[in-house]
Amino acid sequence: MVAVRRFRLLATANDADEIRESVLSRELLWSQFKSLFARQSHSFTPTLPNFLTLHGPPDDPRLIVRRAYQSMLTWATARNLARAPRQTPMMYAEAIYRAVPSAAESIARLTAAYLRARYGEHVTEEEAGLARQVVEQLQTIRIE
Repeated sequence: MVAVRRFRLLATANDADEIRESVLSRELLWSQFKSLFARQSHSFTPTLPNFLTLHGPPDDPRLIVRRAYQSMLTWATARNLARAPRQTPMMYAEAIYRAVPSAAESIARLTAAYLRARYGEHVTEEEAGLARQVVEQLQTIRIE
C-alpha cells in the first residue's frame, strides 16, 4: 500500500487550509479495474423509450391523457418528428405544428391536457375522451 499526503509547505495560495490524501492499494486498483470492464459490458443493454411507462387503472383520466400523449410521441417518432431532449412539451408541439399544419389544433389540445395531467391539475373525463379522439385523428393523418 502507498499513501501520499500533500503538506502545507507544498500548497499554493489557492489551497488555503486544504490537505489532500491519496491511498493506493492493490485491492483498490483491482476493484477499480474490474468495475471499469463491468461498466463496458453493460453498455450493450437495450435502450428504453425516452418517456415514462405508465401503470395504473385504465379508467383514470390523468393516465388516459398521459398515455394518449405517449401515443402521440410514438406517432411522431415513427414519422421522423422525434422530440429532442431539450424540448418542452410546448416547444415540441410547435415543431409538430410546422411539420404537420393539419394536426395543429388536435396537438394543441392534447398538449394542453397533457400539461394539466402531468403537472397535477384535475383532468376531467371529457378531456380524457378528447385525448383518445386526438390520437385516433393523428393515426389517420399522412405526412408527405
